[in-house]
Amino acid sequence: MIAAFYKTCGKTYEEQHKAAYELLYAAASFLGLTVGRIEKTENGKPFFPDTEGVYFSIAHADGMAAVAIGDAKCGIDIEGDREVSSRIRKKYLDGANEEDALVRWTERESYGKYEGSGFFAEPNYESVSFTTFKVNGFTVTVCTDKGETVEIKEI
Repeated sequence: MIAAFYKTCGKTYEEQHKAAYELLYAAASFLGLTVGRIEKTENGKPFFPDTEGVYFSIAHADGMAAVAIGDAKCGIDIEGDREVSSRIRKKYLDGANEEDALVRWTERESYGKYEGSGFFAEPNYESVSFTTFKVNGFTVTVCTDKGETVEIKEI
């Protein structure tokens, strides 16, 4: 199972980044997990080198931080409700209509974090699942292995 957590935070990149990592450790504690230091892969994907079997992903945007954490590979993205330009929809989101654009955007971002490859990786919809939540004017999407369940909580 993957647990997703979110909380409001400051609007600057630094405030959001700090809040995301604070949220990660609070979420781990909430779940009764003992985790240590964080390192990053060559591609920049953060992980716990001293804690086997605990996977996580962080995201932040527009004064909100979010994390996904659990016993399976995961990726998370969060975006404030906004319009996605038709150029971006056409180029990266297979021409998604405005109504679906943020969901498609967060799917793509969360998949890139799941794979550790970034936004330009094309999601493999055959091998992963996406769970999307709408919370407080934000779209939050978690990418997981097929069949994983995802729960979301505010901290």
